[in-house]
Amino acid sequence: MRRRGPGSGREDVHTRDDVAWRDDRIAELERSQRRLQRLFDISKLLTRFESFERTVCEVVVLMADALPLRSAVVILETRDSPQTLTWQAVGENGGRLEAAEAHAQRVYRYLNPSRVELQGELATAPEAPQPPPATATEIKADATQNFVVLPFAVGHGSIFGALQIEGRGRMEESDLFFVNAVVNQLAIALDRDAADRALHASEASLEVANRELREALAREQLMARTDGLTGLNNRRHFLEVAAHEWAVAQRYGLPLAMMLFDIDRFKLINDTAGHQMGDEILKRVARAASERLRAADLLGRYGGEEFIALFPGSTAQQAAVVAERIREAIAADGIETRAARVSATISVGLAEALSGQDTLEQLIRRADRALYEAKARGRNCIVVDSP
Repeated sequence: MRRRGPGSGREDVHTRDDVAWRDDRIAELERSQRRLQRLFDISKLLTRFESFERTVCEVVVLMADALPLRSAVVILETRDSPQTLTWQAVGENGGRLEAAEAHAQRVYRYLNPSRVELQGELATAPEAPQPPPATATEIKADATQNFVVLPFAVGHGSIFGALQIEGRGRMEESDLFFVNAVVNQLAIALDRDAADRALHASEASLEVANRELREALAREQLMARTDGLTGLNNRRHFLEVAAHEWAVAQRYGLPLAMMLFDIDRFKLINDTAGHQMGDEILKRVARAASERLRAADLLGRYGGEEFIALFPGSTAQQAAVVAERIREAIAADGIETRAARVSATISVGLAEALSGQDTLEQLIRRADRALYEAKARGRNCIVVDSP
């Protein structure tokens, strides 16, 4: 049997100490590796920030996988009131979570108004109604219970929230380092999300303002080219478009017809039935003419009770067919009043552009001459000007 030397007992003790130190070191390295992996996972998670509720819950779950946590309380400052999110480990007492939330609210009320720049605050556990611990182990765990409160703050220095975690035991410096790293990442992500939401809100407000401005500009442009009573093109806009159509017809040798018409004895209608009735007659005449013209034709109010129309690609005889439909429709229309039935008729003058001979102004004068001829013939008729 081999005899042990005098120093063999001390060597065994040293060996056991070395093994224990090595095991502790390996366990610490494993914990550090796990925390680094969870920090990496949290970083990836925060790059695709979805919402406060969903993202922060996932962050807390990842933290709980690296630290023994009882609960977590997250407070985020919003426009209306601080928003609170709570998390509780499985099997933990519900009363403790309520007490933890109350504690977090008290600490945050202290942090936020004073803008105290704190890396973290260690606080004793708040008292909470709960069943008494059943064992000495639970009593010891409860006595060593602690909270860590870390504010959310970024480069601008203002505090806009806080994270409070409740550990199952005393937290070491490495635990606090891990929590602090998570809070820094979370604060940056929350601040960026708030900035993005503010930017999107500003962009939406700007888009609304731009849309309103475009609509207002469109209304102004419409008012600038239309007659307020009838909704037809006003005289200035009609002549601008007619000048373009005239140039096209002259360049390509296309036919072009012009029509001038006015309401017969319109002054008498105003004097006997009133100006309100006169305005209604003007609107009805404009509507009857608009409904019977082609989309390519151009109609406008020339002034007073006088209207003007242009027929691109049409001869005077072709335009006369449309003019007759308009005349018949207006003559058949009437407004019943208590006193009598008010109706109107129109006199129409037509002229066709002559290639190389007319200008637009001359074409209008020829149509106007034909209109006066229609009035001379007794009104409520159509006259085509002869070149």
